[in-house]
Amino acid sequence: MSNNTSRDVWALVCDDDVQDMSDALGRQYSLSEFVVARVEAVNLQRVTAVHTVQRVDTRSDRGGFLARLDSLREAQCEQIFALIAQLSALVGEPVAGQSGARNIAAIMQLGVGVLRRIEALLESGGDGLSRISSDAFRRTLADLSLILSNNVNRHSVFVDATYAIAVAGVPDEAWIERALAGSGKHYVLVPFSFDTNDE
Repeated sequence: MSNNTSRDVWALVCDDDVQDMSDALGRQYSLSEFVVARVEAVNLQRVTAVHTVQRVDTRSDRGGFLARLDSLREAQCEQIFALIAQLSALVGEPVAGQSGARNIAAIMQLGVGVLRRIEALLESGGDGLSRISSDAFRRTLADLSLILSNNVNRHSVFVDATYAIAVAGVPDEAWIERALAGSGKHYVLVPFSFDTNDE
């Protein structure tokens, strides 16, 4: 039985790409149509709305654009941290009182700790194996793998539609600076809603 819910995700779009698609297909595509085409090409979920009124772009609000990207990068880090912390708890090493969700170093350190704990459980056998064979462990690991895959999926908070095959990783600040430096291109961040269609 499916449970259809909808949530918002942000898409990164280059103005030039919208025009290139329009030229290639012989009709003018709107920003909304472009987002739908790019997202639905890489994901089975249906886009229900593109909220263009909430768009933020480099042409009129570069500061707001960069701030929004920063917040999306933090949200993605928080997702990863939370899932690794959940895995850590499932293998018997609960994460107590840590708030390093936005710190890449903390995420990596926690991840290494989880891998070492899993190795120890595999070596010990017995009850240890039951921890890493539980349904909760498998589900959490699958969710984490989806996020780390960089593929657009039901957990994505962001879609980089500047690629012909859109990806889910938020670009770092260095990429943005290079993209904006003297290229003459303009970029837009726009939220859209899609059905998660969770089973």
